[in-house]
Amino acid sequence: MKCGNRFVTIGCKGLPIGVKDEPVYDRRTFTIGSRDMIVMTSDGAELNEKWLYREMDKQPDLKEFSKEVANTARFYAGDEKSDDISVIAMRLSR
Repeated sequence: MKCGNRFVTIGCKGLPIGVKDEPVYDRRTFTIGSRDMIVMTSDGAELNEKWLYREMDKQPDLKEFSKEVANTARFYAGDEKSDDISVIAMRLSR
């Protein structure tokens, strides 16, 4: 998550969405401002946080950014990775 000039990583544990009818997750509350960005990835997307932060700092087009993150994760995973890779990116705009 990019809040102003800060980057925050929030770990989350739980079953994938859709596995149970009523999944249980930890709830977290935070405040975001205009142009702040939230990126969520599945556990299949193992990425270098510094690279991800640099890319987020560029205020990218979200659709292209999500594709780039997924493609980069697939590239570094190589042929050994069989897990899915999901990326959701959002930005608060006013």
